Amino acid sequence: EHPNTCIVCGHKTVCEDYKTQYKEKPEKRVFGCFNCTRKNECELRKIIEYIGTTDLTQEFEYKNYEIENLDPFFERHYNLCVVCGKCVRVCGELRGINAIDFFGRGHDLRISTPMNMLHIETNCQFCGACVDICPTGVLVPIMETWTRKRDAFVESICGHCSIGCGLNYYTENHELVETIPNKQTPINRGQACVFGRFCVPIFNKRDASHFHTPLLRIDNILKPITYAEGYTACSTLLRKYLPEEIAILASPDLSNESAFILNQFAIEVLKTSQVATITDNNCLEHFYELAAISRTLENIPKSEWFLLVDANPQVTHPILLIQIKKAKDLKKRIVSLKHYPMTIAPETKWLLDEDLLLSEEALITRLDEFQEGIGTILVGPRTTSNIFISLINLCINNGKINLIPLRSRANLEGVFQFIPHTEDQVFHAIKKKKIKVLFTTERISPELAKSVENIILLDIFPSEFSNHADIIFPITTFPESSGTLTNIEFTNQRFHASVSPYQEAKPDWQIICELAREMRAEGFNYQSSQEITAILPVFPITKRTKLKSLPLKTHSHQYGPLDPLTWDDFVYRGEKISNRVPDLKKIIDYRKTKNAALLSEIFPSNPEKTSTLIEIEIDENGLVKIGTQSFGLDAITSILNIAKLSGYRLKIIVDTSYPHFKYIDRNKFCMCYNYKDNLNESNVLLEFNPKFCDTYLRITQEGKEIIKEVDGLILVDARYANITDEEYQEFVQIGSDDVKMQMRALHRAHQLFRDDTIYYHYNHVESSEHSEIQPKWSVWNTEQSNSLEISSSMIKQTQKVVVVDQERCIGCGTCQKICEHEAISYLLITQEMGLFEGKEVIKASIDGQKCYNCSKCVLHCPVNAIYIREWLAKEMDLE
Repeated sequence: EHPNTCIVCGHKTVCEDYKTQYKEKPEKRVFGCFNCTRKNECELRKIIEYIGTTDLTQEFEYKNYEIENLDPFFERHYNLCVVCGKCVRVCGELRGINAIDFFGRGHDLRISTPMNMLHIETNCQFCGACVDICPTGVLVPIMETWTRKRDAFVESICGHCSIGCGLNYYTENHELVETIPNKQTPINRGQACVFGRFCVPIFNKRDASHFHTPLLRIDNILKPITYAEGYTACSTLLRKYLPEEIAILASPDLSNESAFILNQFAIEVLKTSQVATITDNNCLEHFYELAAISRTLENIPKSEWFLLVDANPQVTHPILLIQIKKAKDLKKRIVSLKHYPMTIAPETKWLLDEDLLLSEEALITRLDEFQEGIGTILVGPRTTSNIFISLINLCINNGKINLIPLRSRANLEGVFQFIPHTEDQVFHAIKKKKIKVLFTTERISPELAKSVENIILLDIFPSEFSNHADIIFPITTFPESSGTLTNIEFTNQRFHASVSPYQEAKPDWQIICELAREMRAEGFNYQSSQEITAILPVFPITKRTKLKSLPLKTHSHQYGPLDPLTWDDFVYRGEKISNRVPDLKKIIDYRKTKNAALLSEIFPSNPEKTSTLIEIEIDENGLVKIGTQSFGLDAITSILNIAKLSGYRLKIIVDTSYPHFKYIDRNKFCMCYNYKDNLNESNVLLEFNPKFCDTYLRITQEGKEIIKEVDGLILVDARYANITDEEYQEFVQIGSDDVKMQMRALHRAHQLFRDDTIYYHYNHVESSEHSEIQPKWSVWNTEQSNSLEISSSMIKQTQKVVVVDQERCIGCGTCQKICEHEAISYLLITQEMGLFEGKEVIKASIDGQKCYNCSKCVLHCPVNAIYIREWLAKEMDLE
């Protein structure tokens, strides 16, 4: 029920013209087209205008949903939702994430996350696919909310990773306001990731934090100067030293044009051989052999098998998950091989046929299984030299394999083809203090910078490293300049400027050319990047028709640290993207504590489930300490799950001076599974099961610390003790079903805070006696002291139970896959009537002992065969 009166109203043009006269932002709640930010893209409006509808006979009811604006990057206005299901389908069927689904039935049907959680609490990847496919104004990027009419967009590409996704860059008043995936670009076809969809405009926001004019260090202070003064200072400085005393470092985020000019500047002007590309420890040995091997994303679905080697593409290159899911839908074999502990993202893991952790030698041996057939290999940046050589040999011998290296930087291979030297030699010379002048387009560690006398830096933002620079030139970002980048398919892609450079910033190639002319060099008279593109040498891959197998090294070495790459590792020109994008930082910090990969060193694999004791402390600040490691309190849930599944025993010491929890004896707090599950989901309750936890309280009495052992412990968030009964009742009345359940659970905890003698027990339901149940409350049996009176009406309540309609069930298996508690199995049942009468068919069956009534299976059943039934509990005899 979209508030569609405006769509058929004859005065809508007048209203929209009035909207453009606003001086201040109007109310965020949208009641019609005149104040909807997405009216120009609304498909519903276009359909109404196309068919010429001028009146609607259906009665409209405004749902009055609250605006959901607590998540990063985009808001949700579900009052505008027409429940078309496009967002649900693109999230599940195309992206493979399933973060949202249909919730409710009939008139109350709506789109939601499980338990109506925030998107940041789910597995949402914030890729923006749901935002882009929404036909109305339900999903709105925060950056775009209440912007004026946008100017024409510029088609370009994303420069934050090596995929090279096509994006449309929208501007307003010469400022970049939004990037939307280009549907015509073959490599991404209208899809993007969080970096391309939301981070580009925020990262490139033009403000005072940018370098905006050249700077020269005078009396140990960086002072603004003109470009002419900067070029003169650079020329004077560089002429003072011998060529071997000058080094040049190239950023892997440079354009091909800038990398070519930088290399020419080093060879022809400075005459130095100390020039290198910052590779971030990516494997670039045997670069020419690798470049000669076929690689294209279009061949992924055509492959007979799919191999991930030390790769987690959902994190490093999220767009590739779409291709992997396509391969899975086509029933292709997908295998992941790792030589170091690395947690594969769950959505990727569901697609795998095998996920193996092997030694380097065992992994290389396992590659023999993939000698035949057409295949695709994705190799991550954190692999070893011998594994990489073995993969190249496999491709050479087979000749039908796609080998795609997942580079951690946008144009690493493009820059390396012009400057084919790694940074190791230059860094070694710097440590030996042989380098007197460093001309760099990329940051290095401040410790290393101290070993260089003079630094000339081309950068965008101030940093700790820039404090060591003597001359700084401000440069443009990729939305402010033009050129080419070499993408993951080793294809050159052109990017175009969508906004003008910020104040006095210039592209790298222009600064280098102007400096070369200042030093009286010839051949640097380029006026545009297109002129440089026209003279770029053709990389001689096509001439390498025959390749020979490469010998393995006697001593294999690791490329980069063994820490898996995360969103926090994405950088552009040395600047962390999360440092410039607060919403991305929010997601990273929130989910970091829940990342099981951070606990892999503390909880190594324990296949034999030997009982090993690990001591954990929750200190007075709420930090979880395990040895030298510290985690946020949210990590406790992951720790408990790992301990339970892996056979570890935990010794948990809780400091009671931490004020945000109520400390309760587990034996006096027994809730039904449904309420307890809701409390866990809302981060209100933490339960330490004595089956695998020894729990202790650290109590300070009269200045002395006492360690007291307790037989089972529950921590309940004490903030809810301050909420009144009336507030809880209000939440229950106005909230949706999942909110009601959660608030009732909190209410029970609240009652417990006020009187520790009260505790609750689950009351088992024996039969269904009535079809109309009032009131709609879950079953509770309350035992308490004589100080509190209990009426029979408090006991006569109802229980919600998840059941399967066997006649509707088609045995598709969706509910079994989604159930986290293994409560759903399948039975062979003889059909009594219908098309398959007398035949055995597969039907779902729910085990009531295992079921937590979380309702996730209800949301995901494609034929509505699973629903919640309310049963009446028998009235208890209080005497």
